[in-house]
Parts: sequence; C-alpha cells; structure tokens
Amino acid sequence: MCTPELIVAGTVQGLDLVNSIYQIESQKAIGKFNEKLARQKAQIAEKDAAYERQKGIEDSREAKLKAIQNMASVKADIAGGNIMTSSSTALNLIEDEKQEGELEALKIIDSSEKASESYLRKAKDYYADASLTSFKTRTDYVSGYLGLAKFGNKGYDIYDKYQKTKK
Repeated sequence: MCTPELIVAGTVQGLDLVNSIYQIESQKAIGKFNEKLARQKAQIAEKDAAYERQKGIEDSREAKLKAIQNMASVKADIAGGNIMTSSSTALNLIEDEKQEGELEALKIIDSSEKASESYLRKAKDYYADASLTSFKTRTDYVSGYLGLAKFGNKGYDIYDKYQKTKK
C-alpha cells in the first residue's frame, strides 16, 4: 500500500532523476560544442600558418627583385663613373649588393617560418584540447549514467527499507 510519504519520496526521486539526466545531456552538449570549437580554432591556426609561409615566400621574392634592381643601379653608377672604385673593385660592389639581397630574402623566409611554426604549435595545442575535451565528455557521460544507475538502486533500497519498517 502506498502512503503519502512514499508517493512524495518517489516523486522527489523521480524529479531528481529527470534533473540528473538533463544535467548529463547538457554537459554532453557543452562538451561537444567545446570540442568542435577547439577543432575550428586548430583549422584556423593551420590556415594562418600556410598564409604566413606563403607571405614569406612572396616577400622573399620581392626582396630578391629589389636586390637585382639595386645591382643594376650599382652597375649603372659604375659605368657612369659615379662610384669611386678606388677602395674596392666594381665586382666586389656588385657582389656585395647581391649578397645583401640574398641575406634579406633569407631573413624574411626565416621570420615567416618562425611565425608559421608558432601557428602550427597552436594548432597542435587546439587539436590536443579537442581530443581531451572529447575524452572527458565521453567519460563524464558514461559515469553520469552509471551514477544514475547507482542512484536508482538507492531508490529501491529506500523502498525496501520502508517496506521492512512497515512490517
């Protein structure tokens, strides 16, 4: 026979059960959202890395072209007699311009590679975060339902204790 206390206890337990299920499902949805967000951030970081690398290549080409223009200008100045070659030969001046241009191009490439590597490290961090979030979401989901199973057993225990005290 059901007494009002047993009905109230069962109702409260049922509401707690529904609330717990809602919390478990909400945490799962939040976890999946955070995982997706981390993966999107990783993809953006990978695109930024590719952009930095490509930008470095293009800037390096521009630096080389500028060096070629400077070499041509030095050659024209030498030919016109505007540069005194008493301290060094004309060939040395031209070679210095060429090396400065190459050095500038290499500096640009190095800088862009460092920036690209930084973005790739960020992408790896975001992917790791996404994996950990996914793992945590799954384990929390399973442990939440296992906890509910234990909670349900406690409900039966309460009913059994109530039945024993009634006798």
